[in-house]
Amino acid sequence: AIKQAMSGVATETVSLANDLDKLTLFVDVNGASQAAEAEVALKLKGRESWFTQRFFEKAGEAGPAPAIFWRAPVDSESVIYGRGGDPKAWAAVRKSSGDLLDGLTSQVEFPAAERKKARDLVERLFASSPVSVTASGKVDLPAPAGRGDKAEEIRNAVISTIGWQVWGMEESSGRLQDWIKDLAALYNKPAVKAWITKKGHVEAKYLPTAKVTPFGKGLDKDTRALEVAFVIPSGRAAKAPAPIPFYIVVMPDGPRTWMAFGSDKASLEKHLAMVKTGSPDTQTIASRPGLEVFKSGRAVSGGYMTMAGLVQSANGGMTKAFDPHGGAMDPVVAALPRTPNKGQTPILFETTAQSGNPSSELVFKFRSSKGTLEDLKALVHAMGFQGGRP
Repeated sequence: AIKQAMSGVATETVSLANDLDKLTLFVDVNGASQAAEAEVALKLKGRESWFTQRFFEKAGEAGPAPAIFWRAPVDSESVIYGRGGDPKAWAAVRKSSGDLLDGLTSQVEFPAAERKKARDLVERLFASSPVSVTASGKVDLPAPAGRGDKAEEIRNAVISTIGWQVWGMEESSGRLQDWIKDLAALYNKPAVKAWITKKGHVEAKYLPTAKVTPFGKGLDKDTRALEVAFVIPSGRAAKAPAPIPFYIVVMPDGPRTWMAFGSDKASLEKHLAMVKTGSPDTQTIASRPGLEVFKSGRAVSGGYMTMAGLVQSANGGMTKAFDPHGGAMDPVVAALPRTPNKGQTPILFETTAQSGNPSSELVFKFRSSKGTLEDLKALVHAMGFQGGRP
């Protein structure tokens, strides 16, 4: 299985190299408008590779962003949309992934009766490729009330670092509802838990729990969540810390499905309520300024990110939990709220596919507007003179 997978990767690499003709990088900073643009263009002389075929698969549908894009939560730090593709194109990926998992589980003595179910779960991840949107943001939790409660501090840091993610798809929810149920059922098999405790040298009492339950208030009545709770060993602590939860939520929304991922239940409930059909546009990015280009563009895929989101990701909440000096970018995080736009101006990106004869071109575009450059200038100034040091 490994040899077949490596052969597939090697073949794809050669095919992609044969497809490529020229790479062009263009960067423009406009002093008058205080805007910056970057463009990476790949000129292609063929379409042998799986990679290039996927980009051109939906080139004929290029246009304004799909309707589901505008349903992303208004406070999203990043949003990306895609136009999907033909599930048949993923057949080789499904088979290779299944073969690798089957080989791995046989080598590590995973219960033979459950190997087929594990393989089926992995292959079903690639069974559909609909029009979709993904959005993510941060979760801010208050500091623990008690001093020196390191376990609670680590717990909050994990939850904050994970943040929240919402994924919307133009397909019904049945496939994904069944998937989380089958995943929980496989994990809860006594033979599987016994295998984990043996191979992982984990005491049974510290195994995560997993269950599928109704989820949320004010959401579709058929919304379900796979809740996994990770137990933190308490050691000598007088009081055992609360488990760290992780939720995979599937919410039906008519012909659409929304999935949410994260460890803060209230945040997931809030953002699923924002995206569902019927919620006011003021709760979605349809009301967010600076995204007008997506209403008239000719892109295959696109989206945006923010400076605040990038800084938060680079800082890493877990760093603060284990490092007494805090995150490496704490000064930048502290300075962001004092910048003119607080790092919230969207940095836009798009992918376009231009078919031609004999050559074609893939173009990746990035645009940052005046607000981002103003914030960057303010940050450089703040960092340059902080504490009297350059």
